[in-house]
Amino acid sequence: MKDRSSFTAETMALQRALESHRPADDRLFTDVYADGLPLYREFEYVRHGVVHLFAAFNTRSGRVLGEVQEKKTRFEFIELLDLCAWHYKRGEVHCVLDNAQYHKAPKVKDWLAAHPRFQFHFTPTHGFWLNQVKLWFQQISAKVLRRGVFNSTDELHSAIMAFISRWDANPRRLNWVYGAEFLDEEILQHAA
Repeated sequence: MKDRSSFTAETMALQRALESHRPADDRLFTDVYADGLPLYREFEYVRHGVVHLFAAFNTRSGRVLGEVQEKKTRFEFIELLDLCAWHYKRGEVHCVLDNAQYHKAPKVKDWLAAHPRFQFHFTPTHGFWLNQVKLWFQQISAKVLRRGVFNSTDELHSAIMAFISRWDANPRRLNWVYGAEFLDEEILQHAA
């Protein structure tokens, strides 16, 4: 076990290293406040705008198709569907979606009628964990967004797209498992 003085020296060295990378806006700085405590983020921040990430996660390959948009409407969602249709030119495409209103808009239904290869499957309310792209969103949130300092929406857009590029350079499938021990007896009997 380290003695208290060496731990304090390490903490101070870390603090000096972080000090040299301090962003211009001190309120966004992540700092070390006490020995043994995790890095802490100040609650006060400056919001520079909002962007929306539309993404499609290929469960077979682990690749991600993503677009960062300024709005979150049926039109941007249809742009993502067009991107998916361009990338996946043959075979059925199954889209697992949450129950966002823009997923069920009349324009989206028209698009779906014009593209019969695409099938939508909606997760139940509060069933986000059934949708693998939501699990992938947790990855980008933890690795890019949570500790990031972005001074503009352009910086945020670049960081998100860079993460998608790095992810696709070495795509990983998410091994989502739901064991039979969690299923009701009635469901197991019906499946048999």
